[in-house]
Amino acid sequence: MFRKNITFKLTFGFLLIVIISTLLIGIISLNIFKNNIFNVKRNNMTKHALEISETLKPYITENVKGKEFTDIINLLDSIDSAKIWIVDSNTNIISASNNKNMNLTYITDADVKKTYNSIFKKALIGSNEYDEIFNPYYKEYMMTVAVPNKK
Repeated sequence: MFRKNITFKLTFGFLLIVIISTLLIGIISLNIFKNNIFNVKRNNMTKHALEISETLKPYITENVKGKEFTDIINLLDSIDSAKIWIVDSNTNIISASNNKNMNLTYITDADVKKTYNSIFKKALIGSNEYDEIFNPYYKEYMMTVAVPNKK
């Protein structure tokens, strides 16, 4: 009887150690994998944003309502399958994403401007910015990359 009790305790202890170790290794692995995936996604988004910025340079003028500018924004939006916003120096947001009539949309939502104000300001002074925040305009969490468009 005493032997069975010790054997049971040793077996139970061993199984408990194996289960806890497996769970800890799994959690650590998932965190490393998640961080790696987010870094790859951020780098890809930054690369695409810089390419879009370079593509838009010749088309950005004081009058962004031109047909040629609208066409190029819609083309880039459809190719990249991202939500493209262009922010002018007054932090006015111009968007073409999810727009069925292919016209540019001016986003005037105060919550959006408040949410993205710090990102816009840093991008407007010349730095690349990245954040993962809730977007009140699309009502979902999003990865956001902002790059300056230097003429």
